Amino acid sequence: MELRVLRYFLAVADTGSLTRAAAQVRVAQPSLSRQLRGLEGDLGIDLFTRAPGRLTLSPAGERFLQIARDLVSRADGARAVMAALAEGNSIGLTAVAPPTTINDVLAPFIAGGGREGPLVNVTEAAPSSVYDLLDRRHADFSVCASAPPGGLDARIMCRAPVFALMHRAHVLATRPAVHLTELLAEPIIVMGRNNGTRRLLDEAATEAGLSYLTAHEVDSTAVAQALAAAGRGIAILSDDPIFDLAALPIETAAGRLEVTLYGAWDPAHYARRDIARTVLAISRFYDVHRHAPARRNAGAGTREGTVGGRSDGPAARE
Repeated sequence: MELRVLRYFLAVADTGSLTRAAAQVRVAQPSLSRQLRGLEGDLGIDLFTRAPGRLTLSPAGERFLQIARDLVSRADGARAVMAALAEGNSIGLTAVAPPTTINDVLAPFIAGGGREGPLVNVTEAAPSSVYDLLDRRHADFSVCASAPPGGLDARIMCRAPVFALMHRAHVLATRPAVHLTELLAEPIIVMGRNNGTRRLLDEAATEAGLSYLTAHEVDSTAVAQALAAAGRGIAILSDDPIFDLAALPIETAAGRLEVTLYGAWDPAHYARRDIARTVLAISRFYDVHRHAPARRNAGAGTREGTVGGRSDGPAARE
């Protein structure tokens, strides 16, 4: 199965026409038709339903379309990487992560990396989809609050504080931190139950034998903060504060409530050493730059929750 023929297949699938596809890939139409028939012969199945002047993907063709796109994308990526290496350039990496992690960790890291930064793109995904996209090679490594599945190399990158975000006029806003018992006596704003921060809150409340009154359950962290800014409750998030909200770390009997972020990658990845160095660099960057809200609101008593330069690969897989 040649990449050239896969590109022909994709051109026909995208245009729905042999004539337009032939012009796009700059191949004579009879030759293109023969190449497609050859591909179908190799696969032992018809990829198209043929009608006068029109080709439509068959059910098998629809399934094969995603496979072909993935193969061509990987080949193009490999070619770009080899070209960069041949020119002595560094390899640009792509991560996959949830939106909050992108906004609060990865985007600031990219901004601080300058022209030679190793991370050049991030694919946004729901936490439940991060490892699936990594497995399908949509990214070189992942950053997620869920512990990685077995078979991946991983390290704990940092432990990000969970904040009680509230209007600065709130009676608790001047505290260096708020205890879970006091917090849950207030109306709170939470994300849905599949959100990692919400799960942490629910687990901590269960361990403490506490219940809480939900003022609002929302799908957007920005909306949660907006509701808090409007005085309609205290938002429980790991996001940095916006709308000039006070951000208080949350104390529990076991210590401060924190989200653990894991960096994970395929141990057979061709750029695994570059990935490991990049994950370590992100961890160190976070350690230096990303605790301003906690320090600003919690004072000297706030504990830095980052792993820093220590690798925790085996522990991250447990």
